[in-house]
Amino acid sequence: MFRRNQVAAAAVLLLAGVGAWQAAANTSPVATGPISLVGTVTSHEVQYRRETWYMSLASVRRKGRSFGYMVMACVLIRDGSTIRQCVGTLSLPRGKITIAGSFLYSLFYELAVTGGTADYSGVGGHIDARRFPRAPANYWLTVSLQ
Repeated sequence: MFRRNQVAAAAVLLLAGVGAWQAAANTSPVATGPISLVGTVTSHEVQYRRETWYMSLASVRRKGRSFGYMVMACVLIRDGSTIRQCVGTLSLPRGKITIAGSFLYSLFYELAVTGGTADYSGVGGHIDARRFPRAPANYWLTVSLQ
């Protein structure tokens, strides 16, 4: 009886060790810190209180070369106001980052980073967007990940 319990306990410990090893092997490093991008609005459609934005993203580090894209859908909160409630996704080479929040002015806004995939799995933080003064279709985007 004692021997059977020892074998069973050893089997349980072995399986637990294999499960922990697999979980550790499947985790990817989480990317943190700032990501600086330039977003160019290539499509902006407004249909009865709903907006969809599509931005092509260029990496500042890669000197303006294509780096990904962002899709954002916004709903105007009420008539006569510019307050929008938005959700969106940044598709980048190392994964995707999801964003959500509301803003009043499209000249500058801040949205929350709600999560991500691949290297951005489990991240939080925020994204700051500032429109270029002389190029209204361009935004300076700073994604701060924690």
